[in-house]
Amino acid sequence: MERIIKFFLFPAALVGTSGFAVALWQSIPSALTQWQSHWPFLAGMILYLLLWRLYFSRRAPFWSIVEHELTHAVFALLCFKRVRALNAYRKRGGRVVVEGGNFVIALAPYVFPLPILFLILAKWMIVPQYNALLNFFLGFFLMFHLIPLFYEYHPSQPDIRGTGILFSTIIILFGNLFFIGLTLAALEPGAVHIPRYLKTGWEVSLHNAHWLSQWIWQQLMTR
Repeated sequence: MERIIKFFLFPAALVGTSGFAVALWQSIPSALTQWQSHWPFLAGMILYLLLWRLYFSRRAPFWSIVEHELTHAVFALLCFKRVRALNAYRKRGGRVVVEGGNFVIALAPYVFPLPILFLILAKWMIVPQYNALLNFFLGFFLMFHLIPLFYEYHPSQPDIRGTGILFSTIIILFGNLFFIGLTLAALEPGAVHIPRYLKTGWEVSLHNAHWLSQWIWQQLMTR
């Protein structure tokens, strides 16, 4: 069953990557032109970059390990798998013991930035005067997710190797493009630009899927 899901998910992720890459690209100018109101977001990004450069890069960031393993555990529970143990060590890394497994559980930490998701949900529920503070944490935790990802993602990583290098790469690329764009779309109070971002990504993805299907059909007909 998992092979069938991956067979259909792979081209969908390819098309989704192309669509949400366009949506992300269209979100960047708006974020840059409104930098005066978005400066807390930039400040959060810069603070984490400085902390990484001065401290975290010289020793394993314990909380990144905790977040990585916790994400495995959260998605194991969402997939109705029993979590037997969760361990995190600064020097030895971490490990989650799950009864059963699948590619969703394996790739979740590389795709889903849990702190970002909680912050975006908070922006819908918390009054606007806290928008600057939430934007600061959005910038901070976006870097908290992305920088360790560059070090964690490599072909010898068991999660990547076990799921398939090519499949994992496309899923991780799609997921991170999607969530970077979602984060930029959430900067305004109430995250009001998120529906427009999702609509753009969806429509461009559908357009590209239609074009790709036509191209494949034409190639088949010419043979």
